Amino acid sequence: MTRKSVLSAVVSIFGGKVVVMLIGILSTPIIARLLGSDGYGAYASILAVFGLTQILMSSGISSASQAYFSRSRGPEWVDQVWGFLFRVAGAFALLAGAAFAAFAYFGLAAHFFGPDFTNYFYLLAVYAVALQYSTYVRRVLMGLQLEKFSEPLTVIKRGTFAVVAVALAYFGYGVGGVLIGHIVSCILIFTVGLWFLRNHVNLSSVARRTPNDFPSRDLLTYNLQSTVVVLFFSSLYHVDVLMLQGFVSESQIGIYKAALVLVEFLWLVPQSVQWALIQRVSDYWEYDELSEISAVATRATQYVSLLTILLALGLAALADTVVPLYYGREYSEAVTPLLILLPGTAALAIGRPLFGITKASEKLRPLIAATGFTAGLNLILNAVLIPQYGVNGAAAASTAGYAALPVSMVVCAWYLNYRPVNWNNAIRILAVSMVAGPVILWLGGQLDGLISLLVVPPVGGLIFLILSIVFGAFPRDDIREVLDKVQDHLGQDFV
Repeated sequence: MTRKSVLSAVVSIFGGKVVVMLIGILSTPIIARLLGSDGYGAYASILAVFGLTQILMSSGISSASQAYFSRSRGPEWVDQVWGFLFRVAGAFALLAGAAFAAFAYFGLAAHFFGPDFTNYFYLLAVYAVALQYSTYVRRVLMGLQLEKFSEPLTVIKRGTFAVVAVALAYFGYGVGGVLIGHIVSCILIFTVGLWFLRNHVNLSSVARRTPNDFPSRDLLTYNLQSTVVVLFFSSLYHVDVLMLQGFVSESQIGIYKAALVLVEFLWLVPQSVQWALIQRVSDYWEYDELSEISAVATRATQYVSLLTILLALGLAALADTVVPLYYGREYSEAVTPLLILLPGTAALAIGRPLFGITKASEKLRPLIAATGFTAGLNLILNAVLIPQYGVNGAAAASTAGYAALPVSMVVCAWYLNYRPVNWNNAIRILAVSMVAGPVILWLGGQLDGLISLLVVPPVGGLIFLILSIVFGAFPRDDIREVLDKVQDHLGQDFV
């Protein structure tokens, strides 16, 4: 693997995510306004429940797909992994779907959440199966390093969801209509994904018996451990919404969810890097090439840190303008939890590449311990702060839990004997942030409305870039390399 292959994968994934983000920027406020704060709060609660279930159902399958499809272990290897994981994915999806249907049928959804939630849980039963297989085919494409196919699927999925969800919400179908939008988009993605895979995998191998020498136990163990890791990791941004359910109104949950959606835009690039690295460093772990892993880790951490800090400063400077403009004045209260969430969200973003690199190894016990500690801290803080401070308490607890993640990832890396951070670069990045931060925040405070949106991003970005070059946090040679790669990628797209 070369720097170029990693950057190419990141650019491919990032390009898809940018389009998805733009679709989300257009559709999310429309959905939020059509549902109202109460309906959007109910939708947030449903997604939080489904998100935790999805972790148990599909996180291990997704991780195994990315890690094991990229390893070369014989001519039949890809077909064998495809068939084995397809069957395991189906079993988990059917169990999850049956659990949601039973929760609705026996009246538990109505008892714990309200009468409207009965139909929502029936829809979740269908959504579980549809999402499982749509996610599986996309992760297989990523595991085969076919990001040129996997990333357009994310765009198609988000676009289909936006069109169907907005249309059904507009015609009065509410939260149920939005959930139907999710289901329709997943079915479409599964169908198109199979079409992309037809020349790379023998699709009929799902009906073949697994060979005796196939490492089924290894895959199942990795699947289980990955599920635990992702459960701990994802609980960081699901537990708060679920715990708020018993202490604040649906309207307040909707306001908090609005803040979460905005700060999570900071994860756009780090997620792209994390997913690209999982399949790209698997071979390095296979051959114990720790020096190469260290080089990839320090480089990824350096640039993710720079971009994330810049975006966090920009969002903080523009929060008072962006929130009411994006969601409407009904959501103006989201500014305070947003500002509280920003430091921790940025820290978690910086830790994501290390999370992906460590997860690509088959040594997941240290990662389980690290994410378990972080999740436990987050749970305790939410339990202490939410009853007294509501959504602001949830934001404070979550930002502290998020901030613990990069620290635990560094400890994990040391345990596995690779270098996660170049500390000289870290000092330079800190210096850039300390000088540029006050200037960008001051600039945002001096301007109002649309003028601030037009001035702060370009001027603040230019100030940050110049200081990064001056302090040596962003070497000129690396700037040329990134620009050349982006130019090459864009050129290929139009050939």
